[in-house]
Amino acid sequence: MTCDGEETNLGACSHNPWGDHDCSASSECIALFCDGEVEPNTAPLVHGSTGMINVLYNGEIKSICDDGFSQVNAETACNELYGNPSVVDFRIAQLCDYGDEFWLDDVNCGEVMGKLTQCDHTAFGTHNCQNGECIYLECTAQPDNSEEEV
Repeated sequence: MTCDGEETNLGACSHNPWGDHDCSASSECIALFCDGEVEPNTAPLVHGSTGMINVLYNGEIKSICDDGFSQVNAETACNELYGNPSVVDFRIAQLCDYGDEFWLDDVNCGEVMGKLTQCDHTAFGTHNCQNGECIYLECTAQPDNSEEEV
């Protein structure tokens, strides 16, 4: 594999076809340790457009706390995940996917944003939440391409 530094991902570097190699599995592996933080993203809902809403940050998925979670927050999450801010339903879940582990608390979107993490919130990992305070979300999965009638 050869990269010139302008690539945005490793797949863009020149390399043999995928799976075509002469490497030994035990002695020619590499590990990458990168400086800086990876931009957080809302993790995909586990059942298509329905499920617990979580955040992937620094390689770990954790929950989002329900404290102050609003309709606009839900619309932002659906917009980020599906390109459509249309929310079918959101509510407090009785059991969280990641127990007492939360990335976000006190999320406050003043308007629909492109990403949930662009909204105001406490510092990542700082929360006063417990299992049973996460968000179950159901979005309309299809982008809204309809035109309004005049």
